[in-house]
Amino acid sequence: RDFAGLGWPSKIKGFDSDPSVRFEIERGLVALVEQVRAGNALLSEVLKPLLEFRHPVQIYGAMGEGLLMFLLMLWFWRVPRKSGQVGALFLMSYGILRFMIEWFRAPDPEVGLQWLNFTRGQWLSFASAILGGTMLLLWSRSGSLVSSGWGRVHSIKINRRGLV
Repeated sequence: RDFAGLGWPSKIKGFDSDPSVRFEIERGLVALVEQVRAGNALLSEVLKPLLEFRHPVQIYGAMGEGLLMFLLMLWFWRVPRKSGQVGALFLMSYGILRFMIEWFRAPDPEVGLQWLNFTRGQWLSFASAILGGTMLLLWSRSGSLVSSGWGRVHSIKINRRGLV
């Protein structure tokens, strides 16, 4: 649709082939800005989703799911743990961090918000956190082998009474 009456669809087709079209498009963009400033309600409504502030979720993800998760896993792995505990902690903490980051993301347009106003990503992250927490709890109570941490090379068997 051509809300500003500037013939945008035909101009965009000639963008690559004609340098004068680029100049016209630039003038058209300036005209759009002027119309928004002048109070063109229809144009303002159409452009509103493009002009809203968005959080830099890629940076949040890199810091949370990258750096913070790396440091957490490094700290947790420093002492010997039972088999599966490090992976379970990763699954649980990834789910928690991802759930928090999803608060700042715009929901997928084709899905939108779901039950309790959570996004699909939040529901999947919630399930991941619950599954990881359950696995961590079960494996911490099991009598499985202890895997190496930084200071231990050999695995040992632990049961409810202590070392075997």
